[in-house]
Amino acid sequence: TFDVQDNQNGVVDCTVTVDDSNGGTDSETFTFTVNEVNDVPTLNLIGNRSMDEDDELVITLEANDVEGNSIFFSESIDNFNVQLVLNNNLLSVIPNQNWNGYANITIVVRDDVSPNESNFETFTIEVLQVNDKPVIEDVFLLTDDQKFEDDINIQYSVTYTDVDSDIDLNYNPFDLNNVTWDIANTENLFSTYYDETNSFMIDSLRSNWNGDDSLRIIVIDDGNLSDTSYLNVSIQQVIDKPILLTPFFSQENNNTINEDTTNTIFRIPYEYIDADPDLNKVPLGIQDIIVDDSHPIFQNIFKDSNEGFDYNNLYQDWIIANLHQNWNGQENLQIIINAEYDNDILSDTILFPVTVRQVNDLPESFLIETQIEVFGIDSTSYYYHNDDSLFYRYPFVLDLPEYEQTYYNFLLHWNRTTDVDTDSTLNNDQLKELFYRIELYSESKDSIYVLKDKIKDTDFNDNDYCSSILSLENICDQYNFLTNTQYAYSSIDLKDSVVAYPDSMLYDDIDFGKKFLLDINGETIYKWRIVAYNDEKDIYGSDVERIVGSNDKSFLIDLTLPTSKIEIVQNYLYSEYFDMYLIPSEDIFNFDDLNQPLSVFLEPITPRPEYIPEQYAGGIYHLASTFSDTGNLYIKFEGRDRSQNFGYSNDTVRYQIITPNADNTFLSHSGKTKIMVPNGAVNQEIGVVIREGDFTENLSSNNRLKITKDFYISPSNLSLNSPATIEFELNQNLLENYDFEDYNIQIFKFDQNEWLPLYTSYQNGIAITQTQEFGFYAVFINLDNEEQEFSFTPNEFDLNSVYPNPFNPVTNISINIPIKSKVSFSVFNLNGELIDKISAKEFLAGKHSIQWNASKLPSGVYFIRMDSNTFTKTKKVILLK
Repeated sequence: TFDVQDNQNGVVDCTVTVDDSNGGTDSETFTFTVNEVNDVPTLNLIGNRSMDEDDELVITLEANDVEGNSIFFSESIDNFNVQLVLNNNLLSVIPNQNWNGYANITIVVRDDVSPNESNFETFTIEVLQVNDKPVIEDVFLLTDDQKFEDDINIQYSVTYTDVDSDIDLNYNPFDLNNVTWDIANTENLFSTYYDETNSFMIDSLRSNWNGDDSLRIIVIDDGNLSDTSYLNVSIQQVIDKPILLTPFFSQENNNTINEDTTNTIFRIPYEYIDADPDLNKVPLGIQDIIVDDSHPIFQNIFKDSNEGFDYNNLYQDWIIANLHQNWNGQENLQIIINAEYDNDILSDTILFPVTVRQVNDLPESFLIETQIEVFGIDSTSYYYHNDDSLFYRYPFVLDLPEYEQTYYNFLLHWNRTTDVDTDSTLNNDQLKELFYRIELYSESKDSIYVLKDKIKDTDFNDNDYCSSILSLENICDQYNFLTNTQYAYSSIDLKDSVVAYPDSMLYDDIDFGKKFLLDINGETIYKWRIVAYNDEKDIYGSDVERIVGSNDKSFLIDLTLPTSKIEIVQNYLYSEYFDMYLIPSEDIFNFDDLNQPLSVFLEPITPRPEYIPEQYAGGIYHLASTFSDTGNLYIKFEGRDRSQNFGYSNDTVRYQIITPNADNTFLSHSGKTKIMVPNGAVNQEIGVVIREGDFTENLSSNNRLKITKDFYISPSNLSLNSPATIEFELNQNLLENYDFEDYNIQIFKFDQNEWLPLYTSYQNGIAITQTQEFGFYAVFINLDNEEQEFSFTPNEFDLNSVYPNPFNPVTNISINIPIKSKVSFSVFNLNGELIDKISAKEFLAGKHSIQWNASKLPSGVYFIRMDSNTFTKTKKVILLK
């Protein structure tokens, strides 16, 4: 058997050998021929292929022919959506545009020897889908009617396609419902795609906008490919209502002007949306503004030339030429604005609330009474001295009354005036009241004194007003002006403290906490004036005043009765003699047919004599006299000043005799102060003068307050052998007003023009001190004083105590020595026998203690006796051993 290899042909030599199993062989060589047979070409494997939509695939076809014959290819396809182009061995696969899917291609190969024999391969081509963008075909409004400003829900349509959704072209067609929309709103157009209704709509327009604009619309497929188109929109203008804003006065920038202002410019701002160039294709202007020119308060109103056309600052300026004179309050001014477009007119109205602020007007002129001396509450209260100087004084008295003299208030009247600021028909901002103020002024002192202010004018409408302020019987019937409502009046106590201010200062700047007293001693010339005012400031901070003065008429005030300081100078050689010096508080005058210039009366001298002291230079008077006996001497001074005020002063002087051999105790005139001069304090009888009053300057300070009158005892240069004790009984009710400790109560002595503190004991309302000199003494609350220990010199001899008692064998004897003295001590038994002399020596004034040692004596009862010149005292003691 011969096996020929594939595709082998030709002559082949073949040798055949045979052998047996015993080693014998035989062979033969022969030749045979393999005839040639034509083979079909072999096609190289192509395999399935894929390509992208709208692309071209070129396949190189390859085949083998063992004979080397010429070969050629042929193609066929089962899908008309794919076109095949075979060029030699190059096969081009061209799908139709936008098509994707599967197609089977068969390739056949033949050679030129056996063209009827062939090989073939069928393979699949997959045309892969490639995303194509969607396409917007048209965008248009659904209706052709005009669209107007501020329209809403304007529908429009969008037609679009996407080839990827064609089922004939796409083996997996795209669902058009899966596209998304991007609608780019402008500042004028606001649109939304409503998926649930598959509709497009311009929901709203920019408020008040009109003109042309485009809406950009973008469709997007799931591959994020998109297409863009635009919707052109034209919006027609619609007239809008102009809006008036609150007007204001240009100068004040508010709605307020001042009373009686002229040519006042006020601005009328407004808003007109149709004038906005950003909103309107063709901006419009207003037609006109109308202001009510028939208003009774705002008169002669006209338009100013100034006007604002800038949309952000639209306004017209108007002018009020005049206001109703003196009117103030609040009134509304009507303003109308009109706008017209395409025969339509829209308007707005506003009430401009104008506040006219009150400006104080000057009260009307009026008259005041200058003949004040004719209209006094008591006609004798006025007096012309030397027919030229008018005094206001105490009512005249011929003799001193038994009771205290009284003076009357200063009575002044004037014609009432008017003030337009009190007219309720004109003043609606503030209805004010009219007041009066009474002032005195002194040209020499450049001062103005306010006697009374805030006197209400309306009080004088009351016919009973006089009786409510003047309580004197029948005084209201004395003068017509007190019951005539045409007049105003007031009465003033000229002794009261008042506020004052210099002429260069305004009344409102007064320090009302600081008060002054008028000169009531008749030294200052005063004029008077009445001030009419409102007592309320206006918007300028002003309260204009009408001032009416007394012109050349003036007067002096003398409401001080003449008094006199009484000084008693004791004769140091003859203590019962004294000189009296009278120092009047003012000059004393002699008037014909009246009392002599100055009189002095001394009591209890009987009969009561009237002395006429001798006048010294400087207005001091002198009188020499004597004390006729011990006790009180009452002194009285009488005299008249230049306005004939009749005054007096009195004093009580106590004259006493200090004896050397007795204890002396004297009381002041009031009985509240006592001085105790001990036995032996003087060497001979001495007359002393005791007075009580305000003789020294009160030098009180923040921590030192004088609370008693001065206690004075003369002769002040007298030095005592032993100290005298002075006691002050204090007013407990007065002390309750102060916060202090007992040691703050201190007696002071006046020496060389200053008060010097003394050691003081204070208990139960009694202040006690000791002194060895006479002079001036008084009690102070001294907060600077500190508590301290001290003891007084005894006022008298005394054998105070023996301690211990009973004793063994020593005891102490305590004694008081009021003055330097020789003192002896003796010891006696029960039988009266002298058994011991303890001491016999001179002791200084003070408290002392001596010892007695009884160690040599037996137990028992003994008597210790103390002896001095005028003093003897015995104490019993017991000795216990």
